[in-house]
Amino acid sequence: MTSAGLIAILGAAAGFGGSIHPVGDSLAVFQLPLALIGMVLLIPQRRAVFFPTAFVGAMCMLHVLGPKVIQSAPGPYSLYQKNLSFRQHEPGLVATDILRRSPDIVTLQEVNDANMVVLEALKAEYPGQGWCPFEFVGGVAVATKWPVIAEPVCADAGGLAALKARSPSGPVWLVSLHLHWPWLYGQAAQIDALLPVLAGLDAPVILAGDFNMVPWSALVRRVADATGTVYSSVRASTYFIKGRLPVPIDHVLAGGGTGEVLPLLGSDHMGVMAWVSVP
Repeated sequence: MTSAGLIAILGAAAGFGGSIHPVGDSLAVFQLPLALIGMVLLIPQRRAVFFPTAFVGAMCMLHVLGPKVIQSAPGPYSLYQKNLSFRQHEPGLVATDILRRSPDIVTLQEVNDANMVVLEALKAEYPGQGWCPFEFVGGVAVATKWPVIAEPVCADAGGLAALKARSPSGPVWLVSLHLHWPWLYGQAAQIDALLPVLAGLDAPVILAGDFNMVPWSALVRRVADATGTVYSSVRASTYFIKGRLPVPIDHVLAGGGTGEVLPLLGSDHMGVMAWVSVP
């Protein structure tokens, strides 16, 4: 039990190391359960490890849970974020929900031939649209009610669709993002290729998407730094790994804001409705 506890607490501590190696972000996904397992197994066993184990556990809890208590005032603009799922079997429900809520901005992922009807259903209310291909699961898309002032931008690395529009606050880039699964998968290389694209956008950015990564990770901080944004939504679970472990991986980055989690509506991801400001 001592060895298992030591492995768990070391894994939790390594979750802080995402800026050093992408394995740190992979461990950050499980940082809180690893810390709790380590404390349960180690603290009753050996007095010598009480303080270092308690310190690591407390830091992990602060790292994961601390941001949840930070509240931002709602912004003036609304955004609807949704990974449709390439297995989506009720696209009409999503389209109806979007039109009913009438957000200013819509960001979608896994938009394929089967659920492209969602974008088509939005065309009248959201004439400004951009879609970019990404993997077999489907592309990324962004739509807005605001006038579009530049052609949509896609990235060679995939997983990004950007649309420049004229908001009531002035020009703004609206970005939909879909990242690969983290290390051992291709997320690190993908984000290294996408960050220069994001940093090169010539107007303030409102960005949302399926990051496949938790909000306390180094990756989310890197995206926020590249775009001059802050976390602007609800830090709540939107996906269940293997249908069991809840993780928050659908995020909104802007100039501030708040949000709420929406129903699945035929997807394996919950949606997010956010009220944000322009950075």
